[in-house]
Amino acid sequence: MPTKYWTKGEFEGFEKINAEVMKKKLVVQSKACFACTVACGKISKVIKVPVLPLSSFTFLEKVEVEGPEYETLFALGSLCENDDLESIAKANEICDRLGIDTISAGNVIAFAMECYEKRIITKEDTWKVDLTFGNHKAIITALKKIAYREGFGNILAEGVRKASEIIGKGCEKFAVHVKGLEPPGYDPRGLKGVALAYAVSCRGACHLRHLAYRPNLTGSHPFREGKIDRLVYDEQADMVSEQENFYTLIDSMVLCKFVCLPTIGPILWDGLVKLYSIVTGIEVRKEELLSVADRINNLVMSFNLREGISRKYDVLPERFLKDPLKGQVVEKEKLNKMLDRYYKLKGWNDRE
Repeated sequence: MPTKYWTKGEFEGFEKINAEVMKKKLVVQSKACFACTVACGKISKVIKVPVLPLSSFTFLEKVEVEGPEYETLFALGSLCENDDLESIAKANEICDRLGIDTISAGNVIAFAMECYEKRIITKEDTWKVDLTFGNHKAIITALKKIAYREGFGNILAEGVRKASEIIGKGCEKFAVHVKGLEPPGYDPRGLKGVALAYAVSCRGACHLRHLAYRPNLTGSHPFREGKIDRLVYDEQADMVSEQENFYTLIDSMVLCKFVCLPTIGPILWDGLVKLYSIVTGIEVRKEELLSVADRINNLVMSFNLREGISRKYDVLPERFLKDPLKGQVVEKEKLNKMLDRYYKLKGWNDRE
């Protein structure tokens, strides 16, 4: 579990913010889209939260929010070393009300916390607040300052990449992002397929373009019999490429990924082909759908190339390449070999 801004992989406060505790303390009911039996949404309530310094924006003490789900628990919890579950729910509500993504918000605050710890920034920058790891009140304050671009919040509102460029003083070396997007709660040092998926994603460190984290975590091939070793670089490119094609179609057909999950489905390739035929009345084969996915992804790549995003941007931050976690890094040479295989599968050149 990414902890203390990607410097650790275990969180001592996990038992205070995990799913079981959340369901026991906060969740009051499930929420579903129409006729869905998954009911992935969880409505959480906090009757009373600490009075927090929000000055120009007032929130009720009572909190009611859909979530927090895993990405929020990681980003505003373990990544910031925050084990206060109620404050994470409050932070989730603030993000929802003010239109902030919880993954990017947690990442940029944790980044600022490391800057504060290294004395790159001081209390003079952070609104006279101790922006230390674990300070849940500071997280709440920072969210409001970011949303309203107040003081140092105006810099953090730009995201990790640009904030690191503005702050300088060497913090660019530990700024964690890919193509400017902050990563979700899956550390690529222990998930080599995720490492490739982050690097090649057209929009940066995204877990939804490929869902590579799931086969890496389960150890099973997403669509057929076979194993995927999360620490072995070979065959990751084939898996990532196929999953990108599959989820390109899932998004195009406006299907929920929670009913099209790798290894468990229930909708996988056979189901997708049947569903397309049932809805449209047009008989198709898997190969025909794959050609559609190829055209879409080629168009996406063409757009990025037009904007100057070539292979040199398909890289990972230094922390993942140089700082070991449980003895693991993403080896740059092996990452490049995965990239070569991925481009070959896509029929692309090096795009330099």
